[in-house]
Amino acid sequence: MKFEQRKIKEGWLLTISNAAGLKVTFSSVGAGIYDIEFHGKKMLATPKDIDTYLHNRNFYGKIIGPYGGR
Repeated sequence: MKFEQRKIKEGWLLTISNAAGLKVTFSSVGAGIYDIEFHGKKMLATPKDIDTYLHNRNFYGKIIGPYGGR
Protein backbone atom coordinates (compact mmCIF):
# COMPACT_ATOMS: atom_id res chain seq x y z
CA MET A 1 0.00 0.00 0.00
CA LYS A 2 1.26 3.47 -0.87
CA PHE A 3 0.25 6.80 0.69
CA GLU A 4 0.75 10.25 -0.84
CA GLN A 5 -0.26 13.58 0.67
CA ARG A 6 -0.60 16.81 -1.32
CA LYS A 7 -1.33 20.31 -0.03
CA ILE A 8 -4.08 22.24 -1.82
CA LYS A 9 -5.37 25.78 -1.25
CA GLU A 10 -7.91 24.86 1.42
CA GLY A 11 -6.65 21.59 2.88
CA TRP A 12 -5.04 18.31 1.85
CA LEU A 13 -5.50 15.51 -0.65
CA LEU A 14 -4.53 12.04 0.55
CA THR A 15 -4.06 9.34 -2.10
CA ILE A 16 -3.98 5.68 -1.14
CA SER A 17 -3.09 3.07 -3.76
CA ASN A 18 -2.47 -0.67 -3.70
CA ALA A 19 -0.85 -3.37 -5.83
CA ALA A 20 -4.24 -4.48 -7.18
CA GLY A 21 -4.54 -1.22 -9.17
CA LEU A 22 -6.98 0.64 -6.92
CA LYS A 23 -6.21 4.30 -6.20
CA VAL A 24 -8.47 6.50 -4.02
CA THR A 25 -7.94 10.21 -3.34
CA PHE A 26 -9.60 11.74 -0.28
CA SER A 27 -10.06 15.45 0.45
CA SER A 28 -9.78 16.96 3.92
CA VAL A 29 -12.36 19.55 2.84
CA GLY A 30 -15.86 18.32 3.72
CA ALA A 31 -14.64 14.74 4.29
CA GLY A 32 -14.77 14.12 0.54
CA ILE A 33 -13.68 11.50 -1.93
CA TYR A 34 -12.04 13.37 -4.81
CA ASP A 35 -11.20 10.48 -7.13
CA ILE A 36 -11.35 6.71 -7.48
CA GLU A 37 -9.33 4.91 -10.17
CA PHE A 38 -9.00 1.22 -10.96
CA HIS A 39 -6.14 0.29 -13.31
CA GLY A 40 -6.02 3.93 -14.47
CA LYS A 41 -9.73 4.08 -15.32
CA LYS A 42 -11.82 6.74 -13.53
CA MET A 43 -14.62 5.22 -11.45
CA LEU A 44 -16.07 8.45 -10.00
CA ALA A 45 -17.50 11.50 -11.79
CA THR A 46 -15.56 14.50 -10.47
CA PRO A 47 -14.69 17.91 -11.91
CA LYS A 48 -11.42 18.01 -13.85
CA ASP A 49 -9.78 20.65 -11.66
CA ILE A 50 -9.50 20.95 -7.91
CA ASP A 51 -10.89 24.53 -7.76
CA THR A 52 -14.19 23.44 -9.29
CA TYR A 53 -14.33 20.53 -6.86
CA LEU A 54 -13.73 22.78 -3.85
CA HIS A 55 -16.22 25.53 -4.76
CA ASN A 56 -19.04 23.61 -6.47
CA ARG A 57 -22.50 23.76 -4.92
CA ASN A 58 -23.23 20.13 -5.94
CA PHE A 59 -20.89 18.82 -3.23
CA TYR A 60 -19.22 16.22 -5.48
CA GLY A 61 -17.95 13.23 -3.48
CA LYS A 62 -18.72 14.81 -0.13
CA ILE A 63 -19.55 12.52 2.75
CA ILE A 64 -20.81 15.43 4.84
CA GLY A 65 -23.22 17.72 2.93
CA PRO A 66 -24.26 21.28 3.74
CA TYR A 67 -26.65 20.15 6.48
CA GLY A 68 -24.46 17.54 8.22
CA GLY A 69 -24.84 17.47 11.98
CA ARG A 70 -28.14 19.34 12.02
